[in-house]
Amino acid sequence: MQGLWIYPEDTEVLGVACKSLLKALTPRYQKVALFSPISGGCESLEECESLNPLEFHSAISKQKALELASTAQEELLFETILKRYDELQSTHDFVINLGCAPKFFLNAPLDLNTILAKHLNASVVAVAQTSLEYLKAMHSHILKKEAPFAVGLFAGETLEKPHFLSMSLCKQQCELEADLIESVLQIKSEIITPLAFQRGLEKKAKKQIKKVVLPESEKMKGF
Repeated sequence: MQGLWIYPEDTEVLGVACKSLLKALTPRYQKVALFSPISGGCESLEECESLNPLEFHSAISKQKALELASTAQEELLFETILKRYDELQSTHDFVINLGCAPKFFLNAPLDLNTILAKHLNASVVAVAQTSLEYLKAMHSHILKKEAPFAVGLFAGETLEKPHFLSMSLCKQQCELEADLIESVLQIKSEIITPLAFQRGLEKKAKKQIKKVVLPESEKMKGF
């Protein structure tokens, strides 16, 4: 696995999950990228002291993304994001994808978190803080959309531990247990959407292109 997708209830828990994953992944991977596919949703994260040294990568502006989504050009939007993700994967050991909080892309009738997680073949880390019921609803939604699910995290304290919740994520500690992150990294998602399949074919074709030099005798034919 080279990437995870954070599906946040809001921007606050997005920052909590991001810092927790970074702390757990940094000892294992030398180069970790933070990828916010649509720019403009992570301004508050950039103010976090622990994230300051890191560079936030994006693929497209929010305004341009909204334009494409509102004019039935979603495929071009997804192609742009997938291409940038491939570039990051080629230059980094691991990519943390920063998903969109529900209010961020409210004007577009798209469920970007599950759609993009499938296109990028990145397992979803669902994070909530309102209630366990909200997190459970997120988990059910992810499965309904057939997106790859990794783990559910609750940013708060709870005595209850439903079957879908692997652990409780505490805001103060922001620590992921070693055995949990290890099990998450072992999850193998094999989802290949038609768009991702086409992208894969294009990359293979580029690698196989070779310059063919004809012998002099062949060049002279037809003259």
